[in-house]
Amino acid sequence: MKPSILCAVAVMSLSLGAAACVTQVDLPGATGDTAGGAGGGGETTTSTSAGGAGGGPAAPCVVQPVDPNAPFTTPTCADLSVMTVRDLSVTDDSGDGKVSPGEGATVHVKLAEIAGKGFSYYPGVIFSSDLAVVPDQGNAELYAILACQVDDMTAHIVIPANVAKGTVVHVKAQVSMLSNACTNGDSVTIPITVQ
Repeated sequence: MKPSILCAVAVMSLSLGAAACVTQVDLPGATGDTAGGAGGGGETTTSTSAGGAGGGPAAPCVVQPVDPNAPFTTPTCADLSVMTVRDLSVTDDSGDGKVSPGEGATVHVKLAEIAGKGFSYYPGVIFSSDLAVVPDQGNAELYAILACQVDDMTAHIVIPANVAKGTVVHVKAQVSMLSNACTNGDSVTIPITVQ
């Protein structure tokens, strides 16, 4: 599969802009595990769920009214259902569109709040892998995510030099929250063939 080049222009204050281009590696066989699914960005993906970018049309997120009299309750793992991960891509460090033995790569996903309620207990994404090294336990965390907000989350991985070409390395990106070992958060598994 041919890698695609993505370019983005960031507009900053004082009308200054910056442009950046990255090589995106196609992701055949990426899977989404729960609501929301996977997809977008031109990757070939599959989803085991309904809704989301890869699992079919998703209902638009609608901001829900806030009850100003509602007491604060500490979120539980079940509360992670208001978020999903989607729009997977991998950018290899060399820019040649291939992830090679000994090379690093950046895994990109979007964390989306889909219930219209927001989540203010340090939401994030935990990245893990069966073979790749994921420094800092791969935690990408936010202070909060607003109702219907979508944030870019990334983790840098390194394929060990002793991994043979042709090996499929699996990287999992899962919705999480600070200081909780939740296993039920929405997740996607990204297969990366070492070339």
